Amino acid sequence: MEKDNVIFKSFKVADHEVIVRTFLEDDIAQILVDDKLVAEYGFGGVGCTFIYEVDPRILIDIIAEIAHSGIE
Repeated sequence: MEKDNVIFKSFKVADHEVIVRTFLEDDIAQILVDDKLVAEYGFGGVGCTFIYEVDPRILIDIIAEIAHSGIE
C-alpha cells in the first residue's frame, strides 16, 4: 500500500506484528516488530544499515517473508 510517498506492508511472523515501510522521498526502509524499530536501511548515496535489538531467527523469517511477498 502506498500513502503519501510511503510504501508499507504488515504481516505476522512468530506471533509478532511486523511492519515494513519505505519512505520514498528519503530513501529509507524500516522494519518494525510490535511497533518497535528493529532495522533501518538508508539506500541513498552509499547506503547504511542499522540492526537494533531483535531475535536473529525472527529477522531471518521477516527477510524471507519480504522476499516472498516481493516488496520493492
